Amino acid sequence: MRLKELHADGPAERCKLPGRAALDQARRDLFQYIEGFYNPRRLHSALGYISPADAKRRGR
Repeated sequence: MRLKELHADGPAERCKLPGRAALDQARRDLFQYIEGFYNPRRLHSALGYISPADAKRRGR
């Protein structure tokens, strides 16, 4: 799920869940976005300003 999709669902839809369930769902959504979309694509200075996916393909 991309950040845009999180906003497309609308924060109001997430708030309809009971307190703890809404918080747990928000944590899962954020984790999925960071680990599934953001981290594999962002450039890392420690990798020579290439993405982790590119580094893995290059055998680093």
